[in-house]
Amino acid sequence: MSDLPRRKEAPLDFFRLRALTLAPVLGLDTREVNEAIGILRTAFGEPWLNYAAEDRSPSIALPLRRHPIGNLITTAGPEQLAEVMELTSYLTYLQDVPGLDVAISALRSDYNETLLQLAFAVRFQHAGASALRLEPPTAGGRFADVSFDLSGQSYLAECYRASGSVGSLQEVELLLNQCMDAIKIHDTVLSVAVALHAMPSSDDRKEIVRVVAEHGEEVVRMGPSADGGFPAFLIRGDLATISVCRGLPVPPGTPPRLVRAPGFPFQGSDHRFFVRLGVGLASQLTSVAPPLNSFTGLGHVALWLPPDEEEKHSIKRDLHEPLERLGRKIEAKLPQTRSATGKKRVLVVNSWLALELERASTSDRLRLNNKILSAHSRVSALLLVCRHWMPPLFRHGFLICQFLPSIDPLPRDFVRRAAAVDRLEPTEGVTA
Repeated sequence: MSDLPRRKEAPLDFFRLRALTLAPVLGLDTREVNEAIGILRTAFGEPWLNYAAEDRSPSIALPLRRHPIGNLITTAGPEQLAEVMELTSYLTYLQDVPGLDVAISALRSDYNETLLQLAFAVRFQHAGASALRLEPPTAGGRFADVSFDLSGQSYLAECYRASGSVGSLQEVELLLNQCMDAIKIHDTVLSVAVALHAMPSSDDRKEIVRVVAEHGEEVVRMGPSADGGFPAFLIRGDLATISVCRGLPVPPGTPPRLVRAPGFPFQGSDHRFFVRLGVGLASQLTSVAPPLNSFTGLGHVALWLPPDEEEKHSIKRDLHEPLERLGRKIEAKLPQTRSATGKKRVLVVNSWLALELERASTSDRLRLNNKILSAHSRVSALLLVCRHWMPPLFRHGFLICQFLPSIDPLPRDFVRRAAAVDRLEPTEGVTA
């Protein structure tokens, strides 16, 4: 099957062939794969799915598509197939739940947040919730994400995906793409490393690309040194420190072997971004199961963000300010679950902080607990969750950290049964 080319006009057909190739790796059979693709077709329509998968040219270094479902179809790796199986299983489990049609429409406009909504609707259903509904109306003409009944009590749940305050990385993406454009014109393998001193403006980006292009041409002109070494330039400036060297032809699918000029500030593999070109036969490059290690590796670019940006992105930083910021964001979502009929409220918040919460101080945890549970009426749970890849199960799952009030909490057994879908136990935030 490795010589089956992708048909540009039918990305969904390519995805199906790729999915059938990968199915044994994920423990799936042909029937399950075909059924999942049929559900996708029914939910979204084949024209829209093919349209969503076609945006930027695949020759662009970072071919980000216009929609996450388009990314799944076009990339079609094990994790992408697993996510399609996850999404279609949610649609199957919730097929009789009122409001599913509204949620399917929302997947087109706000995929990630709606996927979280469907994921926890299914987990609540598995845990024993009844009268499940998606997009239920609440006070003031608003809509919550999920409503359900449990042991005679009605609940409204709001699912919120907390995004970090990271600023725009658009200029960084353009910088990577344009650096690749500058070096891919050469037959010589070039190795480029860029350590930014500040986040680039448009003018900064153009200047860095100009420097990379000029020194790349000079490396090619010089050829190998007499002693067999690698010609290298180190350029230090206010914008960035840049290394441009002759590189090694390491193929895609293998660890980077980044050559850097002496004196470049980073010599490890801790770069934030890495992109690499590869060349092979057309039948290999468009294959359903491409033999990546047989490609010839060409030019590559590694990039480090400025130290203050790296600190901002690091999940190992002090958690006081991230928890304070998260608390403010959650409070802004609380009006979505206001009810005039006395329904209790459950907040499901997806954040990387769920993975790191054990490092937070007791006082910071209590402050978050009090800000959400103690200061607002009828909030029966804050479930801080994190979606992550689970290699043993070959799929994504959710770690759940529960913050429960001392009065009228969401039953712990209910949360435990919801977490059991991923074969996990919920952890404790604090108990007021």
